[in-house]
Amino acid sequence: MTDAQGRVTVTPGEAEGPQVTDALRQQQELFRAKLGREMGPTDPVFFDPDADEPVPVDPGKMMAEIRQEAERMPEPQMRAYLLAFADCGYMVTEANQHTFCGLPATRSPPPAPRGSPQGGGRGA
Repeated sequence: MTDAQGRVTVTPGEAEGPQVTDALRQQQELFRAKLGREMGPTDPVFFDPDADEPVPVDPGKMMAEIRQEAERMPEPQMRAYLLAFADCGYMVTEANQHTFCGLPATRSPPPAPRGSPQGGGRGA
């Protein structure tokens, strides 16, 4: 959930809770090691490790790194979860994994405009 100031609140499900907590702790440790201080309430959780001050990581760069990590994953299920995140931009969890089939994503062509021969309606 995002509040009026743009801050995001993450409420993981019971199954994901420990994993999310561990991931956030790792980010805090990386922040502390890189910048020499504790993460503050306005600092980005996912920050650019190459910057000298805490700035948000470039989303494209982050997704590319996630994809690289996924390709090295020995566990097929974890690899699939990370690749789905890199491709779709959202995390597969136990709560939503039933909506994924594991096949490559395909896109349907957009519907033909109304009135065109393919779209039907008047003017056809």
